[in-house]
Amino acid sequence: MADIKVLIVGLEIIDANIDEISGFEVVGIGINRSEVFELLNRKKPDLVIINDCVPDLSNVELITFTRKEDLPIDFIIITAITNSTTIKWALRHGIFDYICKPFIIDRLKDSLLSYCEFRRKLTCKDALNQADFDKYKGKVPFPQSPNFT
Repeated sequence: MADIKVLIVGLEIIDANIDEISGFEVVGIGINRSEVFELLNRKKPDLVIINDCVPDLSNVELITFTRKEDLPIDFIIITAITNSTTIKWALRHGIFDYICKPFIIDRLKDSLLSYCEFRRKLTCKDALNQADFDKYKGKVPFPQSPNFT
């Protein structure tokens, strides 16, 4: 499987940490709106790691644009915004992970490894079963129960 192309938005400091993880390639770092949209267009990233400190681009604007354009991009958000309304919005828009600041780099690395495993499963199988999904989401499966149909 080819390396996962990562665009970093507003977090230059994490670039070196991502490069340490096998299977990922940082294809760019955008620190303002024009850079981010140019990199999205030119580099076609698989994953965008976004911070809420880009002065002229909000997380909502970026995610809404990619969803509206049906771009095949996943997101990890690193933010100090912890209100439930924002988190619910992010989850409803298909965010892979939401990491609250302050954070430790190992938390991001765990997220990236989970993302890598999830993509691997999606590309090597024609269909996922419930156990695959439960493992990805870290859920404990329900005990066997009779089928209710």
